[in-house]
Amino acid sequence: MKNIFGYNVKAPKLHLDGEEFIIRRIESGLSEKRMQAEQEAQNIEKGSHLPAWLRISSMIIVLIGLILLTGGLNALSDGETPLAVMEGNGLWWFIGFGIGGILIGLVFWLTDIIKQRRARANPSVSDFAARAEKLDAQCREEFKVPSDAVEADVFSFPYRFMFGRETSALPRAQYSNNAVHFFREGEILCIADATLVVGIPFEKIEGVYLVKKQASFLGWTKNIPPRKMKPYKIRVNQYGVCIIKPYYAIKVRGSEPFFILFPAYEFEALSPLLGSKALTVEEVKKLV
Repeated sequence: MKNIFGYNVKAPKLHLDGEEFIIRRIESGLSEKRMQAEQEAQNIEKGSHLPAWLRISSMIIVLIGLILLTGGLNALSDGETPLAVMEGNGLWWFIGFGIGGILIGLVFWLTDIIKQRRARANPSVSDFAARAEKLDAQCREEFKVPSDAVEADVFSFPYRFMFGRETSALPRAQYSNNAVHFFREGEILCIADATLVVGIPFEKIEGVYLVKKQASFLGWTKNIPPRKMKPYKIRVNQYGVCIIKPYYAIKVRGSEPFFILFPAYEFEALSPLLGSKALTVEEVKKLV
């Protein structure tokens, strides 16, 4: 089975695995504007943080500092006097280096927070957000997305081939999370992102599955943080990767079996659009 929104990152041009279901594409002028906006967004994101290598290095320094500090304090708690420790095995140096490492890590952490706050307060960021929203509105108008369309997240799958198998091309995550618009055109379920519209005849939707395993993804799109989506117990690790269990899959019949994946928190919003297909959800441990 293939993810309709899967694509090979090594391909010369973007080609969805579910290409056969695309019914509309963005016109070239808007496409160029979208690419420029995406590049600008990446530059803004890059400028709002310390370099990744520096953030990772600071985490390692803090970890080493904690190990040294804990080891030194444990030695003292074993009954060794400070003078014996200093003259004997020099664990006071361990404690000093440990505290120093933790302080250095905290300085990097605070610097990163200050950079993020300054970036958010920068007028150019709010100006870009307004221009990006206007561009998205133009795309929705071109794609004839109705005002009552349901905005929901789906999991796309950027991959590369390793040892003959499709492997996620994302760092430390399986999927990329993307906000799209779901709507109906007669007996066709439409899914529009900023560049194209996928149209799936309802007769080709074979069912909705509750996949009882965890999925990891990058890209949080909601206005509230993941930790406040309490019914769904979404975890976020130290790399900013979101982890959720379970998630849903819409199985689609095409030239081969396809599926569309979406997180559990979107099921309630999408159920009315899926109609009877959502009434008989089958639970599975994996997609085959």
